[in-house]
Amino acid sequence: MIFFDAKQIEECLPMDDCINVMRTVFSLNLEQETLNPLRNIIPLPNGAGLMGLMPAYIKPYKVMGVKVLSVFFTVWILYGLCYTVRESKLGIYNFS
Repeated sequence: MIFFDAKQIEECLPMDDCINVMRTVFSLNLEQETLNPLRNIIPLPNGAGLMGLMPAYIKPYKVMGVKVLSVFFTVWILYGLCYTVRESKLGIYNFS
């Protein structure tokens, strides 16, 4: 598995290219050429945070990946709970 941080993603995929890629993937999703189940959410004990798992498979490209998001809640601020994302990883598998 390959892991990318935010800086690496920005360097590898400029915003204009990202928009075109997303347009293509959304089109493939409409054509049912992707498998993209609802994310799984795993809450941490005592409401301290959560972990989200977001898998996807793109049939024509024979690639799958998963985004793992860890969220840790911090303090109450004015209108509700303020949270801070501590870590977000994007893993890519290629089995073509």
